[in-house]
Formats: sequence, structure tokens, C-alpha cells
Amino acid sequence: MPHFSVSSSILSATDLRIFLQKKYNHSKSSTCRLLKSWVNDTYLIENEGVRYIFRVYHINWRTKSEIQAELDFILFLNQKSIPVSYPISDAEEKLIQEFDAPEGKRYGVLFTFAEGEKIMSLSPDMHFKIGKTIAEIHQHSHHLSINRIEYTPLVLLDDSFKKIQSFLPHNSDELFFLENTKNEILKILSKVDLTQIRKGAVHLDIWADNINIDSNLPTGQAGNDFTIFDFDFCGNGWLVLDYAYHIVMLFITTPSNDTFLEKEKAFQEGYFSIQPLSEMEQNIIPYLATALLSFYLGIQCERFNTIFVNETYVKGFINSRIRRWKEFSINSNLQQ
Repeated sequence: MPHFSVSSSILSATDLRIFLQKKYNHSKSSTCRLLKSWVNDTYLIENEGVRYIFRVYHINWRTKSEIQAELDFILFLNQKSIPVSYPISDAEEKLIQEFDAPEGKRYGVLFTFAEGEKIMSLSPDMHFKIGKTIAEIHQHSHHLSINRIEYTPLVLLDDSFKKIQSFLPHNSDELFFLENTKNEILKILSKVDLTQIRKGAVHLDIWADNINIDSNLPTGQAGNDFTIFDFDFCGNGWLVLDYAYHIVMLFITTPSNDTFLEKEKAFQEGYFSIQPLSEMEQNIIPYLATALLSFYLGIQCERFNTIFVNETYVKGFINSRIRRWKEFSINSNLQQ
């Protein structure tokens, strides 16, 4: 029988448990189980009552140097008392593990566990706290450059459009809408006054799905009861991108517009309690949010085309997310 090559594999949780026991001096009674396989594979590790997360990066997703840049950024923020899940070194002081998987070399990192649980509908008070923390992150990451991608408007919009368009018929309304929206936003963003926009290292994925809330944590510890994790998409760009992404994901996950506006206001007040946005930054938030939705749809088209991404899914994403957000926030401005 011929041996076929493999494009993606899932490492055995049993073998990984033994590997981690040796590398991190975990006890023989430690456990390991797969939590999810998505952009990366995530395992839950338990050792002597302490939980950890072990992430195994998919092949051809992040280079070793890109992973190191991610970890350096997280450790930098952790040193600044930002509530983040941070990497843990093994017995030899190594942060990154290597695996010879069937498809090629893959990398893995052990992280502290973000205590608590995901709560997709957060209170206005919690959005205030998150807004305040994101502003604190930006205070530290302003002017910081890390060895990762730079999220320019072309990367967010043009590169993403190229990944998405192959899933849509050439005469579809969704393709026409997406291309026009891309061109309109690129034109608007090309005219911004760059002296009024702060730039530095960004997380790019801070929303309820990447925040665990610990209701049992005393106030004042780990950022007042929540922890931010998953810096897989960190890079360089306008700091207001983090603000725009949190806002648009809040909009998508909030059925009522009135409730959204209440929580958005609390988030803004939290952010502004640390530092204000410039007028220019405030003006481009709706456009950047639209660009980020396109970016993440492009990622899904690139990474999950063999799982669930097809024409129906892409059309649904464009209509229920991108078009809905545009109509709510920027449609009248785009038509000027």
C-alpha cells in the first residue's frame, strides 16, 4: 500500500502527556486532553491541581521566529501587569517545543491557564474594564515594533479580497458589494493624517471569545477578574485596530442595537479613562472594523476551505456581518 502525505494531523494527547511530563517535570498523574482543533490545536493540561494550556501551531502557519515574537510581546505585557495568559518555559528554559509530525515540523508552547470562563454577553461594567485594559496595553505598545506582520489597509482589505473572491460567482451581488466596499474604504484610509494615528504592536483579536472571566477572583488581582489570551494574530499596525475589532465583535454578538450602544459607550469610557482617541482615530473606526471583518473572512477562506467554508457560508458572512455592520455604522459616509 502506498503511503500518502498528510496536510494536517492532530498530535496524540496520550503521547503529548508523556512528552510534557518529561519536558516540564510534570507528575505521572498529570492529564492531557484536546480541547479544540481550529487555526491551532489546543490541549488542556492538568498537573497536581494546576491547569495549563498547550498550543500546537499548525504547519505553515507561524514560523518559529514569529512565535517567539508573539511570546516576547506577551511576556513584555505580563511584566507590565497586564492580565494575560503567558508562556511557561520547560526544565531547560525553552519556551518553544518542536514536533516531527507526519506533515512536517510543528511547534508547541505551554501557557498559563486563564482562570474562569468565557461569557459571550458581558456586562457594561466588564466592557468598561476591558476598554481600560486595552488602553493600558496601548500605552505600553505605542511605538513598539515586533517581528510580525504589519496590518496595513492593503493587507486587511486587498489581500483578503483575493482569498475570498474565489468562493463567489463573478456576477454575485456579494462579490460586487465586497469589492466596492474594499475600494471605498481604501480610498478613505489613504487620506488619513498619519500624524494623528498611533502605531505600535496590536493584539488584533480581543473580544469575548479570548477573555476568561473569573467571578471568584478578588478585585485587584489579574486585572480585576479577567484574563486576555490568544495573541496568535498579534502584529504591527494602528493601535485603534484593537479598539475597532472589539467594537465590531460586540456588535455582531449583541442582538439589540440599544444594548450594543450601551456597552459600546461603557467600553469607550473605560478606554478614555486611560487615554483618549484622536478625532482621526475615532472617525476611521467604522472603516477599520469593516476591514477587519473582511480580513478574518479571508483567513477562514484560506485555512478552512476543506472544512466548512463554501459559497453559502461566505455569502452568509458577508450579508449578516459585513453588510449589516456597514449599514449600521458607515453606509451613509461611504456614499458621500
